[in-house]
Amino acid sequence: MLENRVSTQGFFADTAFGEDDIRRYKADLKWFAELCRIVRMDAQETVDYSAYESQIRKLID
Repeated sequence: MLENRVSTQGFFADTAFGEDDIRRYKADLKWFAELCRIVRMDAQETVDYSAYESQIRKLID
C-alpha cells in the first residue's frame, strides 16, 4: 500500500514512484507539518517565543 511505503526511506528508492510523486510527497509533507504546527499553536500546546526575543536579549546583555 502507498500509505506504508511513503512513510519510509524505501519510498524514495522505490522505482514505482517517479520524480513528480516524490515532489508531491515532499510538498504534502511540508504542508501537513506546517498545519500541525499551526494547530499546536492554536490549541496553545506550544508557545511562540519570538515575541519575547527582544526582552530575552536585554536580559542576557
